[in-house]
Amino acid sequence: EGYTTWSIGGKSGGDEPKLAGAFFLSPPLPLMDHLYVVAEVRGDIRLVVLDAKSGKLQWQQQLCAGDSQPILDNVVRRLGSATPSYSEGVLVCPTSAGAVVAVDVAKRSLLWGYQYLNAPQNQGNQGGFFRVTRRSTTKQPGEAWADSSVTILGDRVFITPVEHDEIVCLDLLNGTLKDEQDGKDKPLWRRPRDDGLYVGCVHGENVIIVGKDKLVAVNADSGELAWEALIPDAPQTMPSGRGFASDGKYFLPLTSSEVATIDL
Repeated sequence: EGYTTWSIGGKSGGDEPKLAGAFFLSPPLPLMDHLYVVAEVRGDIRLVVLDAKSGKLQWQQQLCAGDSQPILDNVVRRLGSATPSYSEGVLVCPTSAGAVVAVDVAKRSLLWGYQYLNAPQNQGNQGGFFRVTRRSTTKQPGEAWADSSVTILGDRVFITPVEHDEIVCLDLLNGTLKDEQDGKDKPLWRRPRDDGLYVGCVHGENVIIVGKDKLVAVNADSGELAWEALIPDAPQTMPSGRGFASDGKYFLPLTSSEVATIDL
């Protein structure tokens, strides 16, 4: 009927005082009668698990901590959503703070973490969370990924952090793989953002990236370019919101008040 059943957040925490002062980074992910959402609480990034009916806190897991510019002072992080994604018992949590962290939902414990803004030797599990030295950014909206939400295809995880200029492919169960030559942890592949705005969908073996003037298909296994398709009337016309895939086509709203149809 549209009436409010519960509300949490703000200075007091609303119906859940334990979450007073929490800044939620995205809408929650509904899963098995619970809501999974990433929140920043006094500088720390946490996975917060709520009862869907009451909004009461069920459990939480600290994901990363470190020196940072507060999210209220960082317009790119504040506007860029960071919704967790779930597959095969693994919850992959973007933080928009220099790292992405996977949680084993059944065990309620950290599975792996990948820190993309600092050297690999700086990442690690320290007392149940990943220490991250976060950096401020001079980027403005439109100069970065639109959001940090995670896309999963089989055992492949694709991340597009708002504070990072690459799309990165990770392994669902392990995060990174050991390089045979130097023994260091490395992602499966990474690719420059260029003018990419967000991952529109996955079609077949390709990840479809929506850019300012074109759609780009990248092979999910290799990260190599599969094809490009210009947006009609670009660059005068640009994407004006989220598109969707259906029956082998991608439907993209444009600034010209039209919807473009692209054969995938």
